[in-house]
Amino acid sequence: MLTKINPIIETLTRDAVESALSLRYDICTCPVCRKDILAEALRAVHPARDVIEGDTIDAVTRQVKTGYMGEINHAVLNATEKIGNHPSHPQEEDRKKIFKSLLQKILADRGLDFRNYHIELLKRRFAIRIKANNLYSYTGYMKLLDSNPREYDRLFETLCINVSEFFRDPPMWVTLQYLLDHMVSEKIKKADRNLTIWSAGCANGEEAFSLAIAASEALKFHTKLVNGSIIATDIDKRCVARAKKAQYASDSIKNVNDKLLAKYFITEREDAGGGDDKHKTYRVREAVTQMVSFSELDLITGEYPRNIDLLVCRNVFIYFNRQLQEKILRKFFDAIRPGGYLCMGQAESMIMEVRKFFEDTDSNARIYRRP
Repeated sequence: MLTKINPIIETLTRDAVESALSLRYDICTCPVCRKDILAEALRAVHPARDVIEGDTIDAVTRQVKTGYMGEINHAVLNATEKIGNHPSHPQEEDRKKIFKSLLQKILADRGLDFRNYHIELLKRRFAIRIKANNLYSYTGYMKLLDSNPREYDRLFETLCINVSEFFRDPPMWVTLQYLLDHMVSEKIKKADRNLTIWSAGCANGEEAFSLAIAASEALKFHTKLVNGSIIATDIDKRCVARAKKAQYASDSIKNVNDKLLAKYFITEREDAGGGDDKHKTYRVREAVTQMVSFSELDLITGEYPRNIDLLVCRNVFIYFNRQLQEKILRKFFDAIRPGGYLCMGQAESMIMEVRKFFEDTDSNARIYRRP
């Protein structure tokens, strides 16, 4: 049967508009603006033909989705930005100004400064909490923070999403193990007894304990010659509290091989639901936990530790704008001792303003050395 394409495209575009606006509190999403965005998007979608053949309406819809969904999403994105920045009616409030006031309120109330974080990432994270509370504006959310201060805890959990696991990005850890072996050899040659590692943005502790395990492996024949210690910090006090418990579900240890698992973890319990590995809970052994000290630290305003041999800060810079990245990297440079190393996340890169201060040790693993 032959089916007209335009009604299907209009339905798909309407759905795409509703989806795009579901977490947008930084622009007006009133019925008038929604109608204008839909009309603007539809003007930008140009089907190559008027009708399409298919056995059923579902089959036809799937064909249209395959052929035009990319074009529709692009049109909706452009239309949303155009109408959002230039609505056809006067604005009741300046959303950009109110959003800045919201960040200023958080700084004043809780001492956490998010003003230099990536603005679009922040908006998405705030939108999650606004929607969860069935609110419709930044103003309404500010009132909620006043009436229910416990919402701050939920907000900070959302703003500081910490997803990690032991030995995350395994190829990087192979390189890091070689580096730690080399660093221990250099320490022994120089009769330097202290190996100090800083996990900046340690989340729930998986990275810090992974570093402690890797350091233990590098030090296993040299414990009388070199002492290894890990400083682990995070802005999120709940993450720090969880990290101190040193207790993890099976998903967190999936990259730990059997040898290291037996050596550095204790199988603590199994849920009543079954005896397979996914129901087990693992506790990090005391020999590892005593190497790690956890504390809260805001990288923007806090005082950094000094004389660091290896500073690991992975997937944290994605939160910061370029100016703040430069500021923190300069402070990292000061925290690292001469000859020490900085390891960043796979998706991150050293900005040019600071790169000149570091030597590129391994570009794939994002490891840099302070001369």
